[in-house]
Amino acid sequence: ADLVSDRELLRLSAVHMASLGMYTVLFTWIVTLLERARDYSNEAAGAATSVALAAGIVARPFGGWCVRRWPSSTRRVLAASLAGGTLSTLLLLVADAVPLALAATAVMGFSAGIAFAPVFVEAARLRPDAPGAAVGWVNTLGNIVPMVGVPLLGLAFSLPGDGRIGFVVGACLWATPLLLLRTSRPDDAH
Repeated sequence: ADLVSDRELLRLSAVHMASLGMYTVLFTWIVTLLERARDYSNEAAGAATSVALAAGIVARPFGGWCVRRWPSSTRRVLAASLAGGTLSTLLLLVADAVPLALAATAVMGFSAGIAFAPVFVEAARLRPDAPGAAVGWVNTLGNIVPMVGVPLLGLAFSLPGDGRIGFVVGACLWATPLLLLRTSRPDDAH
């Protein structure tokens, strides 16, 4: 029960919800956004989505390597993940050329993936009394975002702007935990 109210775990959960959670929500709708809002072909939009997926997979071990190599870098890695995800989502909204969309989705995927290992390492470090439960709690909260966000972002495509409004909201939600990183105790978030 004390895991549920642990403020530092909740901060990490917010980062996980924003990074991997928002990435999953946005990733689900990239093809639709690019086809409707930017008039991309299905092949080009699919390629951009594939790049996002591949970059997210590659970045997961890289984030873990960064934290292992530079243990005091956790907060910076998490902040870079949040900032990169936010900026790449906004860049995707204005990507008039396929190479720009590919770059945006690569940064989006990489940004989501790089936070994966540091979030779980930090959760286990914060709760040495129950590291598995801490990781499980953080991951559970992160998985709530796609369950709720995917259908909500789908509804944004019924609004003016062909889904752009939903992606702007997604970018804002991806950025929000940056404020939480600033308020976490320095000794608790390397």
